[in-house]
Amino acid sequence: MLRESDAPPAIRAALYRAVALIPHVQLLGMRTDPAGQTGLAVDFPYPSGKPQSVLIFDQRTVKLLGEEDYGSDGALTYWTAYLRSKIVSKLPHYLLSRD
Repeated sequence: MLRESDAPPAIRAALYRAVALIPHVQLLGMRTDPAGQTGLAVDFPYPSGKPQSVLIFDQRTVKLLGEEDYGSDGALTYWTAYLRSKIVSKLPHYLLSRD
């Protein structure tokens, strides 16, 4: 929901608080993603306690800045950084082109 919507700050904050209620979620504190954005990170760990899925939020706006996924060995396997988002009235031409 945070990744693909224009949720207002109050909804984002409510979702952020809801994450804290999920069993075993860990607050990691401030963290910088591979794109250089720093925010407050939470982890959904493996049963072993190693990181599994880390979400990084802007501490002021609660905007999702990035995601990191880790293998059971603790190695980073995937990451995404959300650098810019906006509401548009139509799709850009390059998304409509079939070439």
